[in-house]
Amino acid sequence: MGSSCMKTSKTITKTIVLLIIGIFVLNGRLALAAEETETVIVIDCFYSNACASCNEEAKLIEEFQTLIGDVGGKARIVYNMHNTIRTNEMETLDQYCKIYNVPENEIFMPILFVGDTYLSGIDDIKKSLKSVVDEEILLNRQKDDINVPGISEQADAEQKKYIVTYNKTDDTELIYFFLPSCEDCSKAEKALAELPSVIKLEHRGRIIYSNIKIVKLNAGEEENLAQLKARFEYLNVPTEDQQVPIVFLGNTWFSGSESIQSNLKTAILNGQGIGTVKILMSESQVSDTGVLNFLSVFLTGLLNGINPCSLSMLIFFLSVLVANENIKLFPAGMSFIIGKFLAFVLLGTLFYQLFLKVNINWFQTVSKIILVCIGIALIILNIRDYFAAKGEKYNKILLQLPERLRKFDHSLIKAVSAISDNKVFIPVCFILGVLIAAGEFLCTGQIYLATIVLMLRKNPYPDFNVLFSFILYGIAFILPLFIITVLLSKGRAVFEVSETVREKMPLIKLFNALFFLIFIILVIVVF
Repeated sequence: MGSSCMKTSKTITKTIVLLIIGIFVLNGRLALAAEETETVIVIDCFYSNACASCNEEAKLIEEFQTLIGDVGGKARIVYNMHNTIRTNEMETLDQYCKIYNVPENEIFMPILFVGDTYLSGIDDIKKSLKSVVDEEILLNRQKDDINVPGISEQADAEQKKYIVTYNKTDDTELIYFFLPSCEDCSKAEKALAELPSVIKLEHRGRIIYSNIKIVKLNAGEEENLAQLKARFEYLNVPTEDQQVPIVFLGNTWFSGSESIQSNLKTAILNGQGIGTVKILMSESQVSDTGVLNFLSVFLTGLLNGINPCSLSMLIFFLSVLVANENIKLFPAGMSFIIGKFLAFVLLGTLFYQLFLKVNINWFQTVSKIILVCIGIALIILNIRDYFAAKGEKYNKILLQLPERLRKFDHSLIKAVSAISDNKVFIPVCFILGVLIAAGEFLCTGQIYLATIVLMLRKNPYPDFNVLFSFILYGIAFILPLFIITVLLSKGRAVFEVSETVREKMPLIKLFNALFFLIFIILVIVVF
């Protein structure tokens, strides 16, 4: 009986062992079969996010998962996320777009590539992502058969040339890129706010007092983002540092709020912020857009140059000189005009520097609203003046020099015209032009200040392009004055020229209203 029990026990043991082995073999085959038949859907997502503290990638994946819904084990979704703020990912996107034949006007972030299909922009993704994934599942694309474009992990970027300059003064210049809604940026802002305006440091063996200048650029704006990417590429910023907040000083940078808070002040004391690299734009961008920008500056200056305030004051000045036979009209008029030209260039650079220091160019919501309101008010006033001028009710025109200032300018002109010595008179006419231009700024400065704001938005660096823009604006502004001076010096009657200006006043007011309408649109759309 004992041996019988032992045999039974061995039989049961063998059965259990065989059963376990059978289960493992069966499970292995089932697992292998499941692995062989698993459908894998690869989604390549390109998005743009510079914020270090915003977990944009996780948010997008969560949204995509919600849109796709439960696939019930029919497929496995694999996400390849590409942040185009990084220079190599932007090059990769270009390759994808070429392979998928995506038109340039259809590239919107985020953009997905699934199988043979692309979905551009969040609206397209919400509308079609589920149906595209369902179609991929039906096609039962196997893991080994996935048609992934032959794109290198890091595409070779085309060599780009930039206009690179350096801060050649003893100023410490910081280029700070931020995003308004970024939590890390708020921390970085506090570190920047704690910096003194002037700091004592040793630089190249000498003790200096260096002014700290901070240029703040919103990375959410297209042009600033392009400049940020240019810095990443030119300075070979590692991928992990390609984010905001980031501060550039000298030839180095500090990325992320912790790095900025910990290292920035020490770097400034070491003089690293002296000689900061300024990357303006690529040469191709200059050739494409530079001419257009300068043309717009010239046309705006020309529009402001036909302002009745400016023209009427010149006509009055020349009409007073006509009565004096000892005075040569053309040299006196040119001296007066050159004085106005110089005054406008100097006033422009002065306001540019002022706006740059108070960061008025980086529009927040409140400043946008203020500018739009000012623009609307000037449109209304110019339209009102248009009807007043058309009805020849010139005393009802609001946008003109105040009567007291106008009378003061007239008395000043009469006093100057009494000078009989030409050697003294010509230089005095130049000084008179400077003084009259400063007074006229109350009337002609509206368009000029709006232009300065737009120029500041295009180029936040006080370089040669900015100076050339002011010179070009000044040349355009005095061009109508020059033409009138030539006409009067050639014997044209002052009354005839004055009447022509008076007749064109309604049209001038209408053009002014149109300018401010365009200005408002640019503030709302571009900024």
